[in-house]
Amino acid sequence: MNINRALLPGIAAGVTLGAAASLQGFGGWWGVAAAVGVLPCVLLLRRPALLWLVALFVGLALPQPAAPPPHVLHQLPLLTQVTGRVVGVPDPRERSTQVTLELEISSTPVRALAYLPPGSVVAPGDRLAVRGRWQAASPPGWAVHLARRGVHGMVLAESATVTEPGPGGPLRWAHGVRTQLLTRLNAAFPGEGAAFLSALLVGARGLMAPEQSDAFRAAGVAHLLALSGLHLGLLVAGCWWLLGRVRIPPPARYLILVVLVGAYVLITGARVSLVRAAIMFSCVGVFWALWHRGYMLRRWWDPLQGLSLAAIVVVIIWPWSPADTAFQLSFLATAAILLLLPGWLSSDLRAGLPGWARRPADMLAVTVCAQLGALPVVGSVFGHVALYGLLLNVLLIPWTAAILWGGVAVLALGPWLGVWVERWLVDPYLALVEWIAALPGAELPVGPAFGRWYALALVGVLMLYVVAGQRGMAGRGAWVPLASTGSEPAPRGGRNGA
Repeated sequence: MNINRALLPGIAAGVTLGAAASLQGFGGWWGVAAAVGVLPCVLLLRRPALLWLVALFVGLALPQPAAPPPHVLHQLPLLTQVTGRVVGVPDPRERSTQVTLELEISSTPVRALAYLPPGSVVAPGDRLAVRGRWQAASPPGWAVHLARRGVHGMVLAESATVTEPGPGGPLRWAHGVRTQLLTRLNAAFPGEGAAFLSALLVGARGLMAPEQSDAFRAAGVAHLLALSGLHLGLLVAGCWWLLGRVRIPPPARYLILVVLVGAYVLITGARVSLVRAAIMFSCVGVFWALWHRGYMLRRWWDPLQGLSLAAIVVVIIWPWSPADTAFQLSFLATAAILLLLPGWLSSDLRAGLPGWARRPADMLAVTVCAQLGALPVVGSVFGHVALYGLLLNVLLIPWTAAILWGGVAVLALGPWLGVWVERWLVDPYLALVEWIAALPGAELPVGPAFGRWYALALVGVLMLYVVAGQRGMAGRGAWVPLASTGSEPAPRGGRNGA
C-alpha cells in the first residue's frame, strides 16, 4: 500500500485507537494540547506518521459519557418513579417497548433503559413519567456495555404517561414512518413473516422470538438479522435498477439514492453499521456523480478511503463505539473484504472457472473475507464460531434479497401479497436456518483468548507471505535487501553476470 493510500486509513486508525484508550481512562483534554503541539511539526516536516499521531491525540481528547456522582448511583436502585426524556428511536419488542430515558435526577446526565408496557405510544423527545421498579443491568459485560453509552440501569415500568410531547424534527418524523411500516407489516403477514420482515427492513429485531434469534446465531448467519451494509446494498441495487427503468441518468440516480439512504438510516434508528454503509455509499455517489461530469478521474476512486472516512465520522459522533461489538464487526468485516477480495478477483483460480461458476464463487469469496475479518471478535465475544455459516451464506444472501424486496412489494402494492411471500420465501428460509442450527457441530466452542491467538496466527501468516515474496523476487533476480551483501544490487546469473 503506498503512503498516499494509507494516509486516511492511518488517521482513522489513530482516532479509533485514541478513543479506545480514552475509554480505559488514558484520555482527557490534554490530548488537544498534544495535538496542537505536534501540528507545527506536521506542517514543517510533512510526515504522515506525525499526522497519525495528531489523530491519536484527537481520539484521546474525545469526550466520553461521564459517570454519575456516587450518591446518585446509590439512589438509583431505590427509585420507583422517574421522569425523563426519550432519547433516540423507541424499539418495539415482543412483550414491551424499549426506550432510552435521560432521567431528571442529577446535573450529570443519567440514562436508563425503560421497558414500557406493550402498546405504549411514545416518540423521540417525549417527556415521560414512569412508575415501576429499578433493576441493575446484568450480566456484568452487558452492564459495562451500557455504561459506556451513559446508561446505568433498567426500569421495568408498570405504567408510563407522556407529560409533555417532544418537539418535531427529523428523528420524530422517522419514528412515525417506522411505526407505520411496522403496522403495515403486522397486518400483511399472518405468521412469523411480520417479525422477520420487521427485523430485515426496519431493524426491529426485538419482535422476533428468542429461539429464532438463537437459531440464526448457531447457524452462523446472525448478521443477516442485523441491519448492515449488506441489507442497504441489496436495497440500493434494486432501487438503482428501478430508477434505470424510468430512464433517470446515473448522476441523478446517485444523488436521489444518497437522499433515500439518509432517510432510511434515520428510520431504522441510525445504527453504527448502517451509518458506516451510508457514509461509504455517499462517498461513492458523490464521486461517481462528479466523475460523470468530468470533474474526477476514475482511478482516483478507492473504497478504503470511504471506509476510513466512515470510521472517523462514527468515532467522532460516538466516541465509545470502538469498544462496541457492532462497530468492530462492521468495520473489520468490511476492511477484510476491501483488502482481501482483490486478490481473489485477479487470481488464476478464478480466471480458470467457467462463467456460470464465477458469481457463486465470488459470493463465497466475499463471505470468506468478511468472516476472516470478523472471526476474532465473534470468537472472543460469543465464545464459539459457526462451521456451516460460510456455505449457508452463499444460499441465504440472494434469498435474503428476494425476501427484502418481497417485503417492499407488500408495503407498496398491498397486504394481499403477504401470504404468498410468507409461504414461498419466509417459511422455508426460517425452516432451513433452524435445521442447520440443530445439526451436530454447528457451534464450535473457543476459549476467551481466541482473539489473541487469531491475531498471532495472522501475524505469522503475513510474515510467511513476506518471506515467500522475498524469495520469489530473489529467484527471479530482483534485488532483495536481505539477500544483498554489498551496496549494489547483485547481478543476475552470479558474479560474472552470465
